[in-house]
Amino acid sequence: MGGSMSIPNQEKWSAAERAVGQGHFDQAVRLLAQDAILDASGRRLAIDLHDRLTARCTHAIQANQWRTAIDSLGCLRDLEGSSSHVERLRADLETGLSSWVEQLIEADRFEEIEQLCRMAGSSKLELPSIEKIHSQISLIQGAKKLVALGRFAEAENSLQAYADSKGFFLGAIRKIQEGHEQAKKLLAELHRAAEANQWDVVLSTADKVLSISNRHPMAFSMRQRAIAELAAQGKKPRNRESEKKMAIAFNAHSTHAGGHYAKSGESQEVVTPMPILWIDGVGGFGLCDSIEAVIGQAVPGNPVELAIVGDLSRRAAAIRKSGEDHLLQPLQSVLVNQVKVDRATMLRHGDLISIGPRVEIRYLRTNKLSTTAKLEMASRHRWQPSVDGILLMGETCVLGPGSSSHILCPYWSSDVVIFRHRGGWMCKCPHPLEVDGKEYRDAVSLVPGTRVRGPDFSLTLE
Repeated sequence: MGGSMSIPNQEKWSAAERAVGQGHFDQAVRLLAQDAILDASGRRLAIDLHDRLTARCTHAIQANQWRTAIDSLGCLRDLEGSSSHVERLRADLETGLSSWVEQLIEADRFEEIEQLCRMAGSSKLELPSIEKIHSQISLIQGAKKLVALGRFAEAENSLQAYADSKGFFLGAIRKIQEGHEQAKKLLAELHRAAEANQWDVVLSTADKVLSISNRHPMAFSMRQRAIAELAAQGKKPRNRESEKKMAIAFNAHSTHAGGHYAKSGESQEVVTPMPILWIDGVGGFGLCDSIEAVIGQAVPGNPVELAIVGDLSRRAAAIRKSGEDHLLQPLQSVLVNQVKVDRATMLRHGDLISIGPRVEIRYLRTNKLSTTAKLEMASRHRWQPSVDGILLMGETCVLGPGSSSHILCPYWSSDVVIFRHRGGWMCKCPHPLEVDGKEYRDAVSLVPGTRVRGPDFSLTLE
């Protein structure tokens, strides 16, 4: 019996050897890990797999191929457990990844940093320096959101306590301060121009403010009014040069841009910014009111309604309203519930939409009395702007603690309904509502930038 091997082991080692040859190292590790004690053939295979994983991990670290490095090190740890060899590779990975992340910070490539940090976190490898950077990046991202809304002082205060810990905090604070000073001067000019009915000046000045704070409620509102006033005067409402400046600014801060731009000859094509409903204690949700919304990759100059930071085409699929239903039109390789679709397909509650190699979206239709539906990420990707989900808006949208709510708010005492009214949105609930310190017993308008409070909730449309 000494040199013999049972038939089950022969099959197992053959399967493990095939997995190694095909590059399926995690599968090979699982097969080898089924036995606490390996025979001679198993040991030889484990040594070969160990050497391959070590070489693969080392090369990936040197080549900045972080997903491969993390996967390889995870397999190596599962194969031999905690060892000095694994610890050395882990330290090399952490050092290399930290250096790479700091380069991304300098280049303002925060979405890539977020993906790397999430990848490292999901691997269950202990990388404390990456975890620390991730928490710091979250602070900077939060500050950028505040800047986008024109809340400069809050943004600066949120980072001030960390100003001495890393250089990029000092840089972020300096940029916020400079932007704040510029915005204050421009807003004063904006008000003077509005009082003088100089709407062309209002338009160009609002564009300058939005290039600094791309979701500034006052600048956005004044810009819309200027366009309407100029159109009423029979003037062309858009200034080509100012649109170019806005496009450059929006693309430079594309993580939280309020709109998307694409080149069309010499001009810029603009997609209207999607309103975002922020619900305290619940999250942020994009309100998509388009008849047809294109899903595509979040890259500068790609004018799609539903942008995703991930590996997919610039125009991957479209969702179109059709009566009370939504149709999915594939524009690249698209699966619905793991079945490939090549024509317009009606979506049903719970459908899983798979786009490209990894992007997955869940379609949810929780309320049978409403045509509103919700799109949620089922994979580790994110929308741009970064929100918790997208609402494909019908006539009404229900927020509340019940299972039929479009947005589940488990700690609320009653439902809140958002509904269309004269081209805008209104909000109502069974209890009095407070807006800007005033109490209302009827429905109230959802005006961008205004906070609506109820007995146990607070929400803002931006």
